[in-house]
Amino acid sequence: MRRVQQGERFTVTRNGVPVADLVPHGEAEAERPPRFVPVAQIATGTSELPGWDTARFARELEELDGVVDDSDADKWHATK
Repeated sequence: MRRVQQGERFTVTRNGVPVADLVPHGEAEAERPPRFVPVAQIATGTSELPGWDTARFARELEELDGVVDDSDADKWHATK
């Protein structure tokens, strides 16, 4: 644990098969892709696609916002 605390990473195996990674606290979360992507970031990424109607896409997302239950977003701290 001291070595992990000092920044080392280890792979835990079972019968020679990797089953987990032991990494310093917070490091694994930083590597994980975000659970939610801000609409502005999506709009920026899609604005250059040929034939992509960004305004229509934004309207559809706003409509979905009223239907999709994302009440657990803060609970998992994945929206940052």
